[in-house]
Amino acid sequence: MIYYTGIGSKIDGIHTQKEFLKIMHTEFPEMIAWKLKGVPLPPEKIKKNDLARWLQFSGATKMP
Repeated sequence: MIYYTGIGSKIDGIHTQKEFLKIMHTEFPEMIAWKLKGVPLPPEKIKKNDLARWLQFSGATKMP
């Protein structure tokens, strides 16, 4: 489970990994490349399911 209360999140902030990644892909399709790499990457180079990077980018946390 992942706790995320940002844009596109559920009211309680608790998401499965699949729900969280879907939100990230929908709301921030190219932001991960800009935020974490410093330079834009073509969409085909972005690892869409790289959970660790999405957690870092969004500030979300994994729940035990």
